[in-house]
Amino acid sequence: IIQLGITFLLVGATLLALTFLIWGGIQLITSGGDKTGVETARKKVTFAILGLVITFLSFFIINFIGTFFGIMLIK
Repeated sequence: IIQLGITFLLVGATLLALTFLIWGGIQLITSGGDKTGVETARKKVTFAILGLVITFLSFFIINFIGTFFGIMLIK
């Protein structure tokens, strides 16, 4: 159950971050040079990339902990 939960959370977080990255990119393109629109889109893209980095770091940390204790935590 733990393996399935961890895998589900990592996949969900990755998909959510990619969705916000695409959404921010579309907002950036369609902002038309509006200063507040560009800033909002830029923040969305920045936080989406940060979310992806945190997600991938957590994946590697979970794999490291699993290897250290000899437990397979991710399928």
